[in-house]
Amino acid sequence: MRQTHVLGMSNCEQISFSPRLWETRGVTTLDNRVPEHNDTVTVEGRQGRFFVIGIDSINKTVDVRSASAPVVIVKGVPWTTISYPD
Repeated sequence: MRQTHVLGMSNCEQISFSPRLWETRGVTTLDNRVPEHNDTVTVEGRQGRFFVIGIDSINKTVDVRSASAPVVIVKGVPWTTISYPD
């Protein structure tokens, strides 16, 4: 039987782990996930949520647009710096 431990970090940030599983609740970062148009993402180092508006699968980057005003477009964001809110 696998044991799972839960560490309380804050109300919505809990980490659950076992010998074979790491899971962060609230935001999911998956290295093997390919972004799709209109995905809602967060970008490391920037505040707020963004929508994916362009994808460069060769360079593994995306162009994103802010979800709220003022509208900000950021081009060439590496996939490794985006996360997917649950």
